[in-house]
Amino acid sequence: MSKHARPDGVDLAARSRARRRALQAIYAWQMSGNTMARVIDEFRHEQDMEVADLDYFEDLLRGVNEHCAELDAGLTPFLDRDVAQVDPIERAALRLAAHE
Repeated sequence: MSKHARPDGVDLAARSRARRRALQAIYAWQMSGNTMARVIDEFRHEQDMEVADLDYFEDLLRGVNEHCAELDAGLTPFLDRDVAQVDPIERAALRLAAHE
């Protein structure tokens, strides 16, 4: 079972919104060159984050940030090009999915 398995009583819609916002935040992180901490801070202050599972959002982002090299290495055998050459939004989705 995944480390991110749904605990009892968790709002699935809030987790889904957190996952969607995490994808956007990973993309922003990749494109901006900002630290993940700064990206998290920027996203946390957006109004629509109030309806997302903020702990899950941060867990996803910190995991991708901390394990990015390992995630990319795990993805490499399944790609026909270097991870850096993958479209940025696709790369964000792959990293998020591989972490999750």
